[in-house]
Amino acid sequence: MDGLNNVSSIPYQCLACAVERDGKGNGIQTMFDSEFETDSIYNSFSRREMMRAAVLSALGLTVPDVRRALCTGLYSANSDGHVPQLRCCVTDPQAWYFDTKDHIRKRFAIYKKIGVNLIRAEIDWAVAETEEGKWRTYPVCRYLQIAKEYGFHIKLIVGVMMSPPYWYLQKHPEAMLTDQNGGHSFNTMSYWYPKLRQVIDEKTKNLFEILNSADVWNSIDYLIPSFGPAGEPIYPAPWTLGPKFPVATFWGYDSNAQKSFRSTMKRKYRSIGKANSEWGTDFLSWDDVIVLQPKARPGRYWNDMLLWYRDTKRSFVEWQIDNMNKYAGARKMTLIYVPGTGFSEQDWESAVRTGDGDDSIKLMADSRFLIDAAAKKGCWLQYTGVENASEVERLVAYIDKRGYKGISLWGENAGFYDCAKDPVKLARIIINNRLYGLDLTHGNFLFKSDGLTPDQIMPELKTAFHMIDKYWKDAAFKSSG
Repeated sequence: MDGLNNVSSIPYQCLACAVERDGKGNGIQTMFDSEFETDSIYNSFSRREMMRAAVLSALGLTVPDVRRALCTGLYSANSDGHVPQLRCCVTDPQAWYFDTKDHIRKRFAIYKKIGVNLIRAEIDWAVAETEEGKWRTYPVCRYLQIAKEYGFHIKLIVGVMMSPPYWYLQKHPEAMLTDQNGGHSFNTMSYWYPKLRQVIDEKTKNLFEILNSADVWNSIDYLIPSFGPAGEPIYPAPWTLGPKFPVATFWGYDSNAQKSFRSTMKRKYRSIGKANSEWGTDFLSWDDVIVLQPKARPGRYWNDMLLWYRDTKRSFVEWQIDNMNKYAGARKMTLIYVPGTGFSEQDWESAVRTGDGDDSIKLMADSRFLIDAAAKKGCWLQYTGVENASEVERLVAYIDKRGYKGISLWGENAGFYDCAKDPVKLARIIINNRLYGLDLTHGNFLFKSDGLTPDQIMPELKTAFHMIDKYWKDAAFKSSG
């Protein structure tokens, strides 16, 4: 996992020397023209950046690895010739976007003193398009402009899938996601909505135009696509829905989902007779085939339902990554969330046997697939439950087992006080597992009730950031020696 991080500390002088040995960079343009022709990536980077890319390529890194090395601020060297590593991030609550400029600046000045160099923020479709066709530049842009003043780089959550406006869902009820009890989610659109991808692409473009007009686009290092509630690649969870949904449920019961399931099964079995034979059912025609309730039909039918449920999510995730990469281009990194606890093979087998499933199955927390997708498409990852040390170890073991040496994995704590109150413990988990950096969520845990006076967690976070920076600097020094 740390191969790229070590290489990224190569001084500029060494890069120049290495390229000179390679015949003054001969072959660099050929490499990039062939691999990135559609991106015009070669023309978008400086000579220094291209020299570093040549060294990385000579060391055997793949094209996605080289792309990672040239993104997210890692491509610009400091005055000492070393590439900066931005590993210390804080995520403020959205309510603070609406705070006064003076309050935002006071907090940012404190962040600067404790070593913060990245801010994660969110721009939402629901807030930006208040009525159909009426877009506004809202306070997050002002917040990002102030962050830019303080030299912070930005991780941006692109809230389209996770933030449909209420007016849109009222006008297009077929876009609402429906659960097994007939409940609707207002923070995630239906994955089976026929116009979903068209709408997401259109609204994403609109949000990026707002950011560009606010002159903050170039401060953004990471683009985080939203795959579901709170941006995470899961089906709606109770903690994203409120008290009307006290427990996790299965989703996929709207009319378009039912049609999708029916047509998927028809392609798989061709005849209703064969499907009945496999499932032990007595459907008279394909028109009778529906997504049944949990526990109604354990075994092969439920396995088919779960595969359809999983693969719908997978297909959308891959499309959304490709769509975000289109906008990210060569200078921004697409960052994929990995949810708290992924389902295991044993969880799946139990779900098929019982015709139901635990929360990891209902949410379809598909961690291994997400890691594979990131490796395939040249993305980085952010695990959203870094306080869970055992799950971190499982994720890292899977990355190492698959040989994904170029993947970098951020650690983010779950957004609750108990998960944020011990940053030093989080830093130890990050260091022990060679994670890239820490994203402390949320900033309000660092201050007293006035939102301006640091509390007891603030100095602990400063220590945690120092530990992480020191670990990676020492690792880079050892590798260069």
